[in-house]
Amino acid sequence: MVRKIMLVIASVVISVLLFGCDSQIYEALSRGIEDPFVEKPLVRSFLKEKSISISWQKDKGADSYILERADDSVAPLLYKEIYRGKEFSYEDKEVEDEKLYMYRLYKQRGEKSGWVSAPALGVGSLICRDEHESNDREEEATWIGPMRISNLYYYKSHDGQVVADEDWYYVKVTAHTIATIVLEDYQAGSALAATHFKIIVKGGGHASQIINNTGIDLINPDNEEKKIYFKIIADESRFVTSPTQTGGAIIQYQIYIFGTARL
Repeated sequence: MVRKIMLVIASVVISVLLFGCDSQIYEALSRGIEDPFVEKPLVRSFLKEKSISISWQKDKGADSYILERADDSVAPLLYKEIYRGKEFSYEDKEVEDEKLYMYRLYKQRGEKSGWVSAPALGVGSLICRDEHESNDREEEATWIGPMRISNLYYYKSHDGQVVADEDWYYVKVTAHTIATIVLEDYQAGSALAATHFKIIVKGGGHASQIINNTGIDLINPDNEEKKIYFKIIADESRFVTSPTQTGGAIIQYQIYIFGTARL
């Protein structure tokens, strides 16, 4: 390490003596002596219509960044460069509805490029996340109110990566009361069919299949009002029907309180 630092210092002195105070020399020498680090880019879908957002961290060891994209439906993956520059984010607007894309990040240092990342999945869509987002965590749960209309998505790539949504809600239930909620899946096919969704009630055990337009009881046996939290998740087998299949869907639904009853 000491030898490496001494070589860098010597190169600075020689460069200044030979070339003067050129800004490009300063830019090259001001970067860290360590090589760039390998970084999988952060890919976010459904934020805007037909747009995928990709970002990455600033790397002092890199001079520039190269972003490549491949169509996940074509095997083997054929990556093409879509961005080269010094910024730390890129918005891909050349995407098709419900099409899956893989993104990988290269870095360049001097004449050398490499430090290629693992691929990250993104999904093009005409539909954006619903107005209740972000309610992906219990801390951001949405009050169910009289009724909420939402959507939920689940997509899987050829290598098993998943882009999925889950929706947290809560209901205020008075003491010694049962609140019955109902979910209507807009693509269930029939009134009492199994939906694309499952429900997990906080403190209530495993995920349960939701049947379309069928009541789900949330029980408060306590002596005072409390909030009961639950989340709606994808039934993976109904979004992607085979373990080897890729693809997915975004499904709209409505959820509401059907009624209450005393214990």
